[in-house]
Amino acid sequence: MVESSSKIEVLADHAKELSSLSNEEMLKLAQNMLSNLYQRDQEWSTAGNWTVEWSRVDELRIDKNSSYNSEARVSASMVRFVTGSTIGKMLQTYCERYEYQISQNATTPKLLANSRTVEDYKVYGRVSAGLPGHSFELWTRPNANDADNTTTKANDDNDKICLVLGAGNQPFLSATDILDSIFLRRMPVLFKHHPLRPFLLEPYSILMEPLKARGFWDQVLDSGIPETKELVSHPKVGHVHLTGSLTTDKAVRDTLREAHPDTLSESDIRQMVTSELGAVTPCILMPGTYTETELVHAARLIAFAKKTNGGCNCLAANAVIMAKDWEQKDEFRRYLVEELKRSPDIPAYYPGSRERKKKLQEPYEKERARLVESSCTDGKPEDAVVLLECGTPGTADYENSALLQEAFGPVLALVELPGGKHSDDTPEDYITKVVAPFVNDKENIYGSLSCLLLLPGNLSDTSKLDSMVSSLHYGTVAINCPSLIGYISMTQGAVWGAHIRDHSWQSGHGYVGNAYGLPAVDKTVCYGTPLSSNQAFDGASPPPAVILDALHAATCAPSYFSSTVRVCQMLNVRLMAKLLSPFASESFVNKMKLKYGKAMVPSE
Repeated sequence: MVESSSKIEVLADHAKELSSLSNEEMLKLAQNMLSNLYQRDQEWSTAGNWTVEWSRVDELRIDKNSSYNSEARVSASMVRFVTGSTIGKMLQTYCERYEYQISQNATTPKLLANSRTVEDYKVYGRVSAGLPGHSFELWTRPNANDADNTTTKANDDNDKICLVLGAGNQPFLSATDILDSIFLRRMPVLFKHHPLRPFLLEPYSILMEPLKARGFWDQVLDSGIPETKELVSHPKVGHVHLTGSLTTDKAVRDTLREAHPDTLSESDIRQMVTSELGAVTPCILMPGTYTETELVHAARLIAFAKKTNGGCNCLAANAVIMAKDWEQKDEFRRYLVEELKRSPDIPAYYPGSRERKKKLQEPYEKERARLVESSCTDGKPEDAVVLLECGTPGTADYENSALLQEAFGPVLALVELPGGKHSDDTPEDYITKVVAPFVNDKENIYGSLSCLLLLPGNLSDTSKLDSMVSSLHYGTVAINCPSLIGYISMTQGAVWGAHIRDHSWQSGHGYVGNAYGLPAVDKTVCYGTPLSSNQAFDGASPPPAVILDALHAATCAPSYFSSTVRVCQMLNVRLMAKLLSPFASESFVNKMKLKYGKAMVPSE
């Protein structure tokens, strides 16, 4: 703890410097971070062989000689690509922000270029989310009573730092938390790694080197709960941000109360702690007439959102909300089961995930708990998704325990709300009058981080769509796309976090994002392609590793020319390695691909 305390003191000495930097200096810092990301991509990509360690923790299959098999190789390439592209996009957005603030002649950021009014909302966008056919908006409520509490404020304490408690499930989450605190909150950061991921120490030391050189960032490994409490209690810690569970959030706030009983009020602690804690993410199917293709793609989206990372994501699909009288509900169930079978079962590696799955099943009778094992992998039954039939609220056999706790693993609840016939209200009215009141009530379903809204047709009636979106009190509303698009949108100026009007704290408090500092943010709204299109997400068929490596080479490049050169080099080296493989040793081929071909193979 002596070393950690010393690091906090050093960071605090630079707090005033960071908070007083001009926009020009902040722009230069963001540009230096980008340059470091691009120029040292091969260093941070392979530092400490962290992608191999990542695969081991995630229980992905790795051969005894530490060589990747196909599944682990794709996972390693994916995690590197997503990490680089997420950090890069966020830094590019900061650069755009400061350039716009510095020069009146700078191009207006796309998100700010267009706005419209919807009821009492001011809506910014819509702009591309960076994926074909996907876009997003940022909804704000300028006249809301709580508007003053919804903008991340710059640091007012010139001698305090932010403590970031690292996430345990994705490598880029803590990076965005760090950047958010540095560039928007203007506070130096001490980053405590999650105990599951100590091997991220080396890549983070490279990724954050420009911040470390300025005295704005440092890191420590996890040393247990007592040491973490000492970090939280340090008098120079002025803010704590965490990605994790409500239990951890409560422990942080309790620690602050005990450490500062005379100096911190409940209001102070509320503002001092921000957190992202997950939810029972609802996937809402609007009753209506779906084509077979639309039903398949809706089921595919849910299967993708459920199975990614073994369900151990804060935005994983956890509940399917249908209308009891929807004529196609049984047909949809059949397609959902087929898609869950078609997708590989990913290990539910996160501590406690398998135990939670078993416990959540207990209240459900055998016929209401269906285990759906993958037909394409030889995974373990404890990693297969279990479908839990909750029934209909208000009926004698309704069982909602699966809706009141985040599974963070392979559990998917199914709920049928009353009504939904064609002869009843329009499908749009059903969402606003029946579904929204149910999912907005936190006594019915846990959390408000994000939700999915799945609709048939081409979404051409904007007014009806706006009405449905405004009725859903979630931090991100994703329409015909997984809510991970909301997180991607956050790196481009949107926000990610619990809904501002949810005071249960189940999904946490505060948010990351809002790079352009818009007041009174309410929610991020994402739009996918129509379910009838052929661009639906397909988690059962991820791109091969070579495609992911090419995407990484292209996105982690400072210019289009450099991007083209890197991709051509990578493909040529891969081709050469393939030609040499019958004659050269595997070790030689792997070293060549690692050094020149940007391949994710373990270093020796």
